[in-house]
Amino acid sequence: MTLKIRFGLDLQVFTLPCTVHFEKPSCIMEIDAGSFSLPKTWPNYNVQFNATELFLP
Repeated sequence: MTLKIRFGLDLQVFTLPCTVHFEKPSCIMEIDAGSFSLPKTWPNYNVQFNATELFLP
């Protein structure tokens, strides 16, 4: 998985490339309008969409 992060990494602490292990990762996401795709041919039922993380107060 490729993951974009908002803030730069401190390269004096982390070396690239690196492996990260998330403990109990979670976030609230919203599907981007118009990005939902569901093929209607059997047996190909791969759903595709783009989503953006929501930051709630």
